[in-house]
Amino acid sequence: RGVLDETFVLFTSDHGFQFGQFRMPEGKWNVYDHDLRVPFFIRGPGLAPGSTNPTPLTHVDVMPTLLGLAGVATPASMDGADLSSFLLNGETGGRATLLME
Repeated sequence: RGVLDETFVLFTSDHGFQFGQFRMPEGKWNVYDHDLRVPFFIRGPGLAPGSTNPTPLTHVDVMPTLLGLAGVATPASMDGADLSSFLLNGETGGRATLLME
């Protein structure tokens, strides 16, 4: 086994800054679909290639989830949710909605 076989690789992005699309003012405060959805890809040991999971997450969940994948408990002072069990076990559930401000 090589290092890549034992490594989680995560790719995500920000939704960017609006520049007046749809006659909306510039900024990042709109909660429309094109402002909310960003890419989130992860590969690593225990994750089925090509699998998807509909569980909603935010960037606040990334650190607790990475800690969970490493087998480390999330500190009580840390915001976000550990979604590693959903990724590793293919489970869905947890939260069904997110509050977007």
